Amino acid sequence: MEAKMYSYPPTTVTSNLVTVVGGYEYIFASIDLFVNIFHVYILSRRQMRTSSMNSILLGIAMADMVFPIIAIKKKIRIWIVGDGECIPPESLLEQNINWLLYTLRDDFRRCSTWLGLMLAAVRTVAVRNSMNHSFNYISQPIFGWKINLSVLLLSSFLSIFYYLRFEILENGTFWTMPMK
Repeated sequence: MEAKMYSYPPTTVTSNLVTVVGGYEYIFASIDLFVNIFHVYILSRRQMRTSSMNSILLGIAMADMVFPIIAIKKKIRIWIVGDGECIPPESLLEQNINWLLYTLRDDFRRCSTWLGLMLAAVRTVAVRNSMNHSFNYISQPIFGWKINLSVLLLSSFLSIFYYLRFEILENGTFWTMPMK
């Protein structure tokens, strides 16, 4: 008997599900932000700042705090302006702020991934060379901060190209009919 694979095109049910779940994205983003604030609080305590691994974990937690900001900002705008059919478009300043936030999200998403890989590499090197005193500097907290800074600088360099690939231009002004 031969197995059959079926591929179904997206339906209105799945697109409606995405729309409904997307409306609650700010809840998950808020939970994400609070969990990462808790992680930063714990990892930044004096007792936890003893190794490069904890420094890198702190860098990951700080990078992960940037992701939910866009979803929360979008929901705050909906609360302030509304989400009906007659809402004014975003101003040029707000568009530029949004583009900067999307660029920062891209930058810190990349940082989080790279820092996770660097954490695995540092742990591997530290464990394999635990008896070799010439590798003791790898376990020092300053080494973790150097890794955090170098990953941030490299990722930010790449994000500059992401940010500069478009230019947001003003296309007239928003006009509404005067009330009588």
